[in-house]
Amino acid sequence: MVTDFYRVRAAQQLHGHSRVLFLSPQHVVVAQYELSLPEELPYQLVQNTLFFGQALAKGRQYQQRIDDLPLSLCVEPNNCYLKAALK
Repeated sequence: MVTDFYRVRAAQQLHGHSRVLFLSPQHVVVAQYELSLPEELPYQLVQNTLFFGQALAKGRQYQQRIDDLPLSLCVEPNNCYLKAALK
């Protein structure tokens, strides 16, 4: 698993993009989730569990178990992102 935040210039403004990528042992991307904010990226992966919310106020944290690649990645209980199509 790799997290990625990058910026793209559109006219005079920068737009940020956050992604969570899952790679095969051959380093090929097998799943991608595009998130809205860099604060939504997981900050830790321990024993197939992703931890979210390190930058959130009041210490709110959320965990999602990843045994198989899920259809959606949830950064909070009601805030999920569908797996993006690979290009």
